[in-house]
Amino acid sequence: ALATTIDNGRVLVSGTTNLPDKTELLISLTNEAIGFDAQDKSIVSNGKFSADPLGPMSGVVAGNYIIEIMMPIPSVQSDSVQSIVGNEGQYLSGPLVKDSSMGGKTVEYSFSYTVGSKESIRQVQSEHDKLVSEVRSTIKQLLKNGRSMERYRNTDNIVTLRTCGKMMRQNQANAM
Repeated sequence: ALATTIDNGRVLVSGTTNLPDKTELLISLTNEAIGFDAQDKSIVSNGKFSADPLGPMSGVVAGNYIIEIMMPIPSVQSDSVQSIVGNEGQYLSGPLVKDSSMGGKTVEYSFSYTVGSKESIRQVQSEHDKLVSEVRSTIKQLLKNGRSMERYRNTDNIVTLRTCGKMMRQNQANAM
């Protein structure tokens, strides 16, 4: 399998295989460090496969990615594919054949793919970590605000309930 970053910054994954024509494959591009995942399906034709470009239209950010190519379980493949690999993958063999958690055998292959320099990857990770920290801080503050409103919620006093409503609208604006 081969991955290349094309002009618009998206990742193109293609390759060759000895799986039968019409085998459906699932191709994914993942960067766990920033919580990114993109997937596409491909159909084997003449021993080749290719996914549509993966990633947002703006292109993927710098980072260390994992590309995984997987054949979904044989029972969801076409009859022509099942006749060659078996309805449970029993005719599959080789180093990429794995036992499926859903029963039977499947085929999986993964490899690392890096976009950008080490410095740009560190910058993206730093920006992501800062954003996550800001979101966590906002959530903690909103929870604290919600707990402090307890005394305003449990009352029949209309003035106190209005105060609760006003505070709730302010917190809702911050939550968005």
